[in-house]
Amino acid sequence: MAGSDVVRREQDQLSEQLARVARLAIVAEMASAMAHEINQPLAAIATYAAALQRLIGPSVESLDEARGVARQIAAQALRAGNIVHRVRELVKHSEFELRGTSCNESVRDLLMLAEPLANAHRIAISLELADGLPIIYADPLQLQLLLLNVVHNAIDAIESHQPQDRRITIGSRPHPPADVEIWIADTGGGIPDSVLEQLFRPFVTTKPHGTGLGLLACQRIARAQGGEFGFENRLGFGARFHVRIPRIAPLNGDPQHA
Repeated sequence: MAGSDVVRREQDQLSEQLARVARLAIVAEMASAMAHEINQPLAAIATYAAALQRLIGPSVESLDEARGVARQIAAQALRAGNIVHRVRELVKHSEFELRGTSCNESVRDLLMLAEPLANAHRIAISLELADGLPIIYADPLQLQLLLLNVVHNAIDAIESHQPQDRRITIGSRPHPPADVEIWIADTGGGIPDSVLEQLFRPFVTTKPHGTGLGLLACQRIARAQGGEFGFENRLGFGARFHVRIPRIAPLNGDPQHA
């Protein structure tokens, strides 16, 4: 084997190892953030349970009110359970399982985890999803892991910049000739020039306790699905990251839509 081939093989192996470490880093950061979010419904359950004990009494009115509080307890418990289930799915899911996927459904599923994170920081999330998009060939969980990392970075950027308009927008649109694009824009002040050219290099980060591996993992996840991951910087206002994933080729000229 030629020397250049050996070097290339070693570089590929190192890249794969960094990607695995990067994926674990994303999950670790999200698990830490989710621990705080899970505490919220659990605290609500405790509050509602205490209220239920006070409300239980001999009158019909108090029993009806108690039933309403019991429904709130069940809803909050279900919410906490769903959050735990989603995080466990992301942690356990290591292999890529590519299949026909609706990018808009993936974004809506993402909100189950993204909205509690954003709400805790008083940040609004809005959607701008295009209708009639073709089905893409992707791994839904890996795609959500990528998007969740970008949302987490956007929250950190907004917290650091402290703009009056605290907002994250997630959108989708066709990207001719054959891709679908999901994009995430924030109002966090943009990416500093000092790290702009090194953004996808391992261990480059602007976070005090960051690993500098999250965006590298996003790039690897996109490429593993035949897509690409990139960004547009709006220094002083915010950043806009995007992932572009190929659509499934239509059969017999009949396009498939999400």
